[in-house]
Amino acid sequence: MEVVSNYKFQVLEKIGNGGFGFVEKIQLFNMSETHSGLYARKVLEPKTELKLYRERFKKEVMCQSQCHHKHIIPIYIASINSEKPHFIMQLGIHDLQELLDNDALEEAEKYAVMDALLLGLKHIHDQGFIHRDIKPSNIIMCDDGTFKITDFGLIRRTDITKELNPLTAIGFVLGTEEYLAPELHYEGNDYSHKSDIFAMGKIFDKLNITHEGLQKIIKKCCKMDPTDRYESIDQILIDIESLDGVSAA
Repeated sequence: MEVVSNYKFQVLEKIGNGGFGFVEKIQLFNMSETHSGLYARKVLEPKTELKLYRERFKKEVMCQSQCHHKHIIPIYIASINSEKPHFIMQLGIHDLQELLDNDALEEAEKYAVMDALLLGLKHIHDQGFIHRDIKPSNIIMCDDGTFKITDFGLIRRTDITKELNPLTAIGFVLGTEEYLAPELHYEGNDYSHKSDIFAMGKIFDKLNITHEGLQKIIKKCCKMDPTDRYESIDQILIDIESLDGVSAA
């Protein structure tokens, strides 16, 4: 049992690894141990001593906490200036990659994934951010059946002039290759809402939804040339609203 500030927790198992940290499943207790619950805890790797990465970890906490939304994993407790920086957040039961690998999604759940991504990512964009790492393993299914976006480790402001961290500067290509917008491979291009939309479209494509109208929308999200893609998620929602038999998120 570990004690931090005014709570105690017990690590049950490691459930994920990232570039500069890892995620554990924990049981969290109050100090008198009369109440407890299961949560996820993300920890910055102890060997990560560079101030640069500690600042990025702090930014991850601040941005994810700022984006309050039903389709974004909430952070409940954060200890970012301690010797072992970490934060505690909602625990999911599956990530979308697991569900896709096991062909475990019902048709209604596929539409729920689309709704969650559209609304969650729209909220992130509306707050002035680009997520930069939209992929199935960062979409979490919670025990109530809702899907939520997580892992804000690569998040950046839409306006690059407001960024001070060199890891977020133009020229640093980060993210997962399969979901990386094609234009980011060429010098002079930068992340944008459109690069997030490309990644989202690639996820939608993996859902194998057969609705013809939605297929056209998904293809437009995934256009190789960013000028042919949607400008914003609002535009996507308008096109979905116009489809027969499909409700916009």
